Amino acid sequence: RALVPHHGLDLVDPDEPFSVSLYQRHALDALASIAAHGRVALLVGGTGLYISRMGLGGAPLGGLYSAVSEAQATATVEKALQLGLRHIDTAPFYGFGRSEERIGMALRGRKREDYTLSTKVGRVLTPTDGKENATAYWAEAAGAGAVFDFGEAGVRKSLDGSRMRLGIDRFDILFIHDCD
Repeated sequence: RALVPHHGLDLVDPDEPFSVSLYQRHALDALASIAAHGRVALLVGGTGLYISRMGLGGAPLGGLYSAVSEAQATATVEKALQLGLRHIDTAPFYGFGRSEERIGMALRGRKREDYTLSTKVGRVLTPTDGKENATAYWAEAAGAGAVFDFGEAGVRKSLDGSRMRLGIDRFDILFIHDCD
């Protein structure tokens, strides 16, 4: 297979026959579009909302499997935005609020129209003594745990907490987390 230099990235030549999964092809196409055109967006259904073809997932910024410093989290968000990834996804469950707090700090001072943001509801954060959140997922104690609550009051509490941690007034997309 031939690699073609393209705006600082080595991409697979699409005319060269070789086996690649559909997922890999989409990822390569997205990187090529971002490298060539900067911010490239896709329409989300019939909503009128456009999001970047690739986004930043916030679970690692909440300490998924290993601790992450605030400086590392901020640098990650800044680099993602610099590369043209304008959609950021997070959730209260990610690091028991840490992901949202860190993303919020990294986005402060940025124009709200320069990025899209999604979070999730269905898990409400509850204060703990820090012991309950020593799970296989989150490497850092946060003094909080999470309980499932898909009721109206739980959804509102979760959404209000997310707004506070992120320091924003609205979300572009709201998902239901682990509703199965």
